[in-house]
Amino acid sequence: MPARRTGIVGQIQPYVDEDFASVLQLSTIRRTFSGSCFGISIRKSGELQLIRFETGKRTRVMTKGQGADVETLFTRAFGHAPPRVIRVPASLEFLGGHTEKHKGLSYSAAINLYVEIAFVPHSDGKIELVHGTELKRTKLWLHECVPGQGPNWAVPVMAVVSYLKRRGFVVNGFRAAMVNGIPNGIGLGESAAECLATALAIRQMCPFRVNESGAMEPPRMDKRGDLPPILRKERFLFAELCAGAEREFFSGYEKLYPFLAPLMAREFHLVQTDYLHTKVELHSLIGEVAIVICDSGIREPHIGLRVDQFERAASNAAEKIGLRTLRSLEPGLLNGARLKLRSREFGAAKFVMGECHRVVVGEKALQGGELLLFGDSLFQSHTAAQCFAGITCPELDVLIDLARDHPACHGARFFGAGLGGATLNLVDWTQLDSFIGNMQAGYYHATGKKLECFQVRPVDGVFD
Repeated sequence: MPARRTGIVGQIQPYVDEDFASVLQLSTIRRTFSGSCFGISIRKSGELQLIRFETGKRTRVMTKGQGADVETLFTRAFGHAPPRVIRVPASLEFLGGHTEKHKGLSYSAAINLYVEIAFVPHSDGKIELVHGTELKRTKLWLHECVPGQGPNWAVPVMAVVSYLKRRGFVVNGFRAAMVNGIPNGIGLGESAAECLATALAIRQMCPFRVNESGAMEPPRMDKRGDLPPILRKERFLFAELCAGAEREFFSGYEKLYPFLAPLMAREFHLVQTDYLHTKVELHSLIGEVAIVICDSGIREPHIGLRVDQFERAASNAAEKIGLRTLRSLEPGLLNGARLKLRSREFGAAKFVMGECHRVVVGEKALQGGELLLFGDSLFQSHTAAQCFAGITCPELDVLIDLARDHPACHGARFFGAGLGGATLNLVDWTQLDSFIGNMQAGYYHATGKKLECFQVRPVDGVFD
């Protein structure tokens, strides 16, 4: 009997060629089969193998976001098929970076890269885990879910278990297998998706609801053992609960949208979040446009420190100007207070103020179907980050300059914390290949580094 997919409609999808570039770990294939001819074999279990023609040697390739992999992993580890699988998409920030602490606005989306968790409750008080990156099982007692215990890949699971227990939620033992198909370290919310998947799995096994004071009367299962979707007004609180768990175990870039977008998203829509009024709206992304991610290959080793410095500068600016948050900051007020502020404080405040304004402009553009105007807001956002906030890097700036010079690109900016990582690009669908080829050639010429590009699209969230 196939696993029931909580929050997912339909059966497990086979490998589809439209997503093939994003599904396969192509860099692994290139390293393994460089200079060789090979064929592809898909077994009944869903496992993908590459067969080198010269030797007949078969190599298994892990895939991204495919349910068959996590179910096979679970079955191999625990000897039976999992009764349930939960699938959580990655998150992509479009506008509104670094505005959350100042009760600002942002645009984000859930995209077609996934974390999947297959699970079953267990009564012995232990948690047994297996991950797609390591086939060896990890066993922990519930009281051992603390920092420093277990392998690094198990940290998100332990964070959620520990945090929920301390908040008064019931957590019992369980067995779980997890596959993370989200690229690491470029700002697509991979650890947030793992925390969210774990929390949703625990909710299914030990039902609970959340209000502002904590837990409340749990929801009731139907005859099939399914829980109703989390109410929309409760999803903001659920996202905050998961973000609180992540903050205790991870340092660095802490945001709410990587938890909120997978809970709220709808296919081909962007999620607009108002952090002041805790309100979410969905706006459609209309037009023949492709979303291309360009990974610079740069990872800032001290990103947490650098982001903290920016956030501290923004908070200091608000205090010196006399505002609780920068959401209400106006250009005249900022310019009038310029002599009070250090250059870094002025730049941080100007960037946050501008991001809130660009989200408002972006909303009008999306509602009017003006894709070029929305794309221009992306370009402006990156320019502001480069000139005022100091949260880009030369490689990201090269990517934006290359995108700006290509006629097929409507808009581009960095996403995530900045200081490295990747850019998102809105590209005319008909010139997609030309754009990617130009970006890769231009980036190599400017930096001597190879550029990884892949296409994504906005998808439904967990409950839609």
